[in-house]
Amino acid sequence: MTFSEGVQGKLRQMLWALLVLLSLPVMAVDFGTIAVRVGQHTDYSRAVFDLPREVPYSVRTDGNVLTIRIEAGFDADLGAIRRGVLRGMAAPSISREGDITTVTVTMPAGAGPRHFRSGNSIVLDVMDVAPASVVSGQSVAPASAAERNAPSRPQTTPPAETPVQQPETTPEPAAETPTFEGRSADYPRLQPVFRALAEGGVQLTLPITEPDVGLAFFKRSSEAWLVVDRPFAVDPAALARGSEGVITSVARIDHPDATILRLALEGDPSLSVMRDGAGWQLSFKPLRTAPRFPLKPIKRIDTPSGQQVFIASGAAGRRIAVADPLIGDDLVIVPLVEGGQGMAEAFRYTVAEVGETAQGIVVVPYSDEVRVERFRDGVAIMSGDARYAEGDAARDQALRRLIDFKAWRQGDVEDYYEVRTRLLYALSLRPADDRNEARWDLARFYLAHGRATEALAILEMMLDEDPALTGNGEYLAVRGVANVKKGRLQAADADLSNDSLTAEQDVSLWKVLVDEGLNRPEAALANYRRGVDVLGPYDDKDKADIQLAVIRAAMKTGDMELAKRELELLGGVALTDRQLSERVLLSARIDELEGREEDALIAYDSLAMAPQRDIGAEARHVRAAHDIRKGILSGTEAIETLEQLRYAWRGNGLEFDLLNELADLYFAAGRYEEGLERLRIGVTYFPDRAREARMSAKMSQIFRRLYLEGEADRMDPVAAIGLFYKFRELTPLGADGDAMIRRLADRLVALDLIDQAAELLEYQVKVRTEGAARAAIASRLAKLYLLNSDPERALGTLRATREPQLPVEIELDRRLVEARALTELGRYEEAEVLIEEDNDRASNLLRADIYWQSKDWPKMVDAGLKLLDGKGEGGEPLEPGDRVQLLRLAIAMTFDENKAGLAVLRRRFAGDMKEGEFANAFALLTGPQDLSGGEISQIVSQIANVSGLQSFLKDYRNDFSDD
Repeated sequence: MTFSEGVQGKLRQMLWALLVLLSLPVMAVDFGTIAVRVGQHTDYSRAVFDLPREVPYSVRTDGNVLTIRIEAGFDADLGAIRRGVLRGMAAPSISREGDITTVTVTMPAGAGPRHFRSGNSIVLDVMDVAPASVVSGQSVAPASAAERNAPSRPQTTPPAETPVQQPETTPEPAAETPTFEGRSADYPRLQPVFRALAEGGVQLTLPITEPDVGLAFFKRSSEAWLVVDRPFAVDPAALARGSEGVITSVARIDHPDATILRLALEGDPSLSVMRDGAGWQLSFKPLRTAPRFPLKPIKRIDTPSGQQVFIASGAAGRRIAVADPLIGDDLVIVPLVEGGQGMAEAFRYTVAEVGETAQGIVVVPYSDEVRVERFRDGVAIMSGDARYAEGDAARDQALRRLIDFKAWRQGDVEDYYEVRTRLLYALSLRPADDRNEARWDLARFYLAHGRATEALAILEMMLDEDPALTGNGEYLAVRGVANVKKGRLQAADADLSNDSLTAEQDVSLWKVLVDEGLNRPEAALANYRRGVDVLGPYDDKDKADIQLAVIRAAMKTGDMELAKRELELLGGVALTDRQLSERVLLSARIDELEGREEDALIAYDSLAMAPQRDIGAEARHVRAAHDIRKGILSGTEAIETLEQLRYAWRGNGLEFDLLNELADLYFAAGRYEEGLERLRIGVTYFPDRAREARMSAKMSQIFRRLYLEGEADRMDPVAAIGLFYKFRELTPLGADGDAMIRRLADRLVALDLIDQAAELLEYQVKVRTEGAARAAIASRLAKLYLLNSDPERALGTLRATREPQLPVEIELDRRLVEARALTELGRYEEAEVLIEEDNDRASNLLRADIYWQSKDWPKMVDAGLKLLDGKGEGGEPLEPGDRVQLLRLAIAMTFDENKAGLAVLRRRFAGDMKEGEFANAFALLTGPQDLSGGEISQIVSQIANVSGLQSFLKDYRNDFSDD
């Protein structure tokens, strides 16, 4: 195949593919039913077709018939035009052919059309004045000054038959607007301050010092409007520069009584507003927001001025009328003085639209007959017709809330039984294995009416039918809220912490209650910052509960400014009796912290007998805490007062705080058992709070002070050991714990409480230790058994705790104790063999004891001479124990008839034994005369009380005391 043939083949394939594509059917564009907004202005009539996305369109006229052809299929309600609301449009009709919709209206003679886009919407105006120029047989009205100044728009799409050209005219120059350096420079200068927000976005602070300055803040198209009802000088360029790219440009609309700024935005941030003293804080955030105190229009039918729509607000600022230079609408803006008051959603009527705002009220009248008036108690929209338009688009476009009690109630409170009956009936119609959809509606209905128990029961049934719901974020959110309302904070924490709910602001608000209730104040405040912008639409009761939790958390973290601000905001919320009492209590606590003690004490006393028992108990608690700090209550009185409060209210953070404070009072009074008992109750019943407060560590510290640092030495010994056994789980592991037990055992031995000391060491041997440490403690325990005249048990303990390799000093100590036990059992040969390789003084002393008790006099003589080596005849002086050994040596020589040895002893030790203990006995034994058996027995009886065993035990007792 040649190159040219290959190219021809490729071309044929491409042509074939193109024919196939052209033969495919074109997917129709169907928008369903769209909203059509209409408005009568001074010199023109307007209809706006709100389309979900941009599509081509064309406009043409035929005499007084105006036709707009839109390349999308849809239906629209043209009833407002049909009823004659507009002067310039009448007799509307709409037809659809496939994905082309055509709308025709008739115009008055001499009128002309104007059309342009506004976002996705198509705006169609009919001017009351004859067109200024005619191009290709079409009438085109001259652009208004506002439109000439507006940004350029896409050219209108011509009709299919003939292209429509724009008039080739030079635009008139725009009317001169006073510059920043000009007229506005005479106004007070406003220096906005920007800062980045931790949760994303930026915050703009307007440091206004003048009181009662109202503000409106809202979005129109891609712009944010900032309206202050006082004129200020603002540098637009500086405002845009400081916004970290959120604001791309700023345009000022001149007004003699207001500051009106149009802020072109990058992206689509949400807006929120808060008061900052006399000034304002405006936030641009990535997550959705809602006004803190949402306003809602109400219809008034019978008023002196006729029908009206009324928006209640006692903080209305100046009424400001201005035209939107971008869209061309006339706006009436009413800034509000109270922060957080705005329209959470838009409301559209046949005569006007009330726009969505973050702050303030903005009304778009549809005709000149509509009046917007500011009154002392709100804003009224008045005209001959104030009915809701059918198919209210604003309601359809409202944001779907994850937690939406208003929608879930499906009516008012008085409709509860009727709606419940309907929902239960719907549930009964479902098959037994397919009821979860109906249960879902019923569970949320119960929850929205405050019946969390019923809601949880239904949710549990849903889970039985579909276990996979444990991974469904929406299900977990609803169950989490129900658990919060039931006070099951641990369960709520698990539900609301699911990863799928991390970005949900509604969930963040409910986690405020969880975190504060579980004593995690920092986490509570972090969640509040994430969710505060959607708090506004909540019911007052839930809103107040969340705000009260925020105040408590803020006070715990020392953020008094936040606590005071939220306390002030509670003034705009309808509170229950309980919430009102808590608000008074929190306000009093702030008064006390800020030095207004007299006011605080009056409030505490007034709340002491509040019908809400926990709040009454808390009021008495903080009053008692004040009196303790001031020394008004003694230690005993303070303990008695707080103990009474423990029984006035049980549970939650109040009881935990009382337990902690009581423990400190008991410790200060030296009542350690009662103090430790209060801490143990806290750890047992409030484990999470106790962990946060390090209550277990506090118990261990007190235990250490008692048994390691010596404070227990001041206690009665029996009480000290009883306290130890009651709380012995506090004994630390390792060397400190061993030292603690040894110290207590030593004290008991010193008081001859051998059995109690042995019991302590038995616990240590059996439970706490192993290896070399266990072997060493077992040796001490065996000594205690010897002290208690129980050599058999001593021997058993040593043999039960043998280890293959031990340090030399531990091994030697164990051999000596074992040999002593064998000696006391009369097993002399075993004892002698056990220490035959040891040549230290302790072993030699024990070896002498073995020979003495076994009456092996020759060996006793050898052992005695070895012990006294280097002493006597000018050598080292005799020590107290040496006199006993010398006397025993003399007795052994006597029984062994070793007269020569006795003579040597007499000569060698005559000087040392001339006087002092056993001097006479030594003289008799070493004298030339023979002693009778009775005389020898009498001498032996003199040293019976200081026998080898007793000396051994005395040394061991001293070992315990020295430790």
